[in-house]
This record gives sequence, structure tokens and C-alpha cells, in this order.
Amino acid sequence: MIGEISRRLHASPFSPFVILTSNGRRYSIPHPDHIHIGPRGTRVFIFHDDDTSAALTPLHIVAVKDGRPRARSPRDNDLRKFAATGVTE
Repeated sequence: MIGEISRRLHASPFSPFVILTSNGRRYSIPHPDHIHIGPRGTRVFIFHDDDTSAALTPLHIVAVKDGRPRARSPRDNDLRKFAATGVTE
């Protein structure tokens, strides 16, 4: 999957895409500035407009699809805030 993400990231012209993970989350990539692949390819970092971010391991990336960013629901924002606190159950 890292190869596919890298190909899409460096495509000219860039086309927005969505990363799907094993837990069902969708990460919209509307612009190349919203994603970074770590130097060893062991992490994918996604940056959101609200200054939150996510670090994904390739093991949990199940698909990469074409797509425009979808509107975020209030629940998405609550999940990101919860994840940012580092609180675990």
C-alpha cells in the first residue's frame, strides 16, 4: 500500500484520495500537504485542517481509493480529540 500512496502523492496533477484502515476509518487526502510517508516507509502521517494528525502503520491500511474529501461529522472530531488526549480505556 505504501507504493500506491507514494504514487498518488507524487502524481501530476495530484488527485484527492482516501485511505481506508482495518478499523473502518477513512482518511481523506485532499492535497499533498496533508500526508507524509516516513523515511523508512513504516509510518504514514496524515494532517487535518484542524491541526490534528494521525500516524498509520502500513499493516492497517487496507485500501486506497479515488475520492474527494467527505464532510466530517461531529463524531469524527470527537474521536480525534479523544485520540489526541492519549487516554486509553
